[in-house]
This record gives sequence, C-alpha cells and structure tokens, in this order.
Amino acid sequence: MSTSGRLLSKAREKLEAIRNVNQEEQRRRIDRVYARLPRVRSIDAALKAQMVELVGLTIRRQGGDPLPEIKALERANLALQAERAELLVAAGWPMDYTDEIYACPVCRDTGMDGGEICQCLWKLYNRELTAQLGTLLRCGNESFGKFDLNLYDTAADPKTGVSPRECMRLVYDTCLKYAKNFSQASPN
Repeated sequence: MSTSGRLLSKAREKLEAIRNVNQEEQRRRIDRVYARLPRVRSIDAALKAQMVELVGLTIRRQGGDPLPEIKALERANLALQAERAELLVAAGWPMDYTDEIYACPVCRDTGMDGGEICQCLWKLYNRELTAQLGTLLRCGNESFGKFDLNLYDTAADPKTGVSPRECMRLVYDTCLKYAKNFSQASPN
C-alpha cells in the first residue's frame, strides 16, 4: 500500500499537537514545583551552569589533564541531582515529575524509530486514513434495516451450489450479530 503524503503530514501534525500538549504539561509541572520548592529552581540553574562548565572543560583543553575537574564536576552534579530528587519525593511528587513527557517511549514523540517511521506515527496515519475512507464511503443513510436481500439472485451457483442471496444472507447475519455484540470499549 502506498503512503499518502497528505495523510502522513496530517498524522505528523497530530503528533506535534500531542508533543505540544505534553510540553505544556511539563512546563506547568515545573512551575508548580518552583513555586512550592524554590531550592529546586536553584538546583536546576546550578545543573545548567555545570553543563556549560563541562562543555568549557572539554573544549578548552589548555594545559594539563581536565579529568580531575570533570570528575569533581560529576560528583557535584550527582549530589545536586540526588538533592533535587529527595526534595521532589519529600513534597509528594515522583522524582521524575518534571521530566519530559512522551506519549511514545519508543521514539519520544519524534515519529521516527531508527530511521523508520515509528508505530505511533503509523497509528495516527491509519486513523487519518480511516477517517478519510469513512467520509468517502459514508452516505449517511446506512443501516441494516435498509439492507435488501432481494437485490441478490436466488439461483444457485453451479460450482458452489449456493445462491448469491444465500451467501449475502450469511454475510448479513454475521455482520448483524457482530454489530449487536460490538463493545463500546472496543478500540475499533
């Protein structure tokens, strides 16, 4: 089956919307934590400063071995991360409360998994495809009550011994039974 660029684009837009909602929720969580625990804001600023310092150490490489400074920076960073986690947990939040939020842990909402389209994006694509097909096939007046078996011939097929009407009655009965037993909780 070929992929429609337009539908894939719509699926990517849906994924982008999911990503935006998750980023907004993460921002709300961070704001909530900063309002209640100002020390966490200070820790986050210190962690960012340490990252800048680490980059500087690796780029600079002037005189001597930077490894002892990097190790000291790593110890300080780990201590700050531990303090941050303890503060969050003590306030009743999980330690990953302010981490990025992803709908898809495989691709982290990028839509790509190892150079291939991720299953989450395919799922969104299939929803778009289903919606498009649904609008193409829907006339608005479909129902089992309007199904007319009289449109099918009663003469039996010489090879199968079954008439088109008998075949369609079986299809009709099967579909009707399926529809009557269809669960509202079904993902379809």
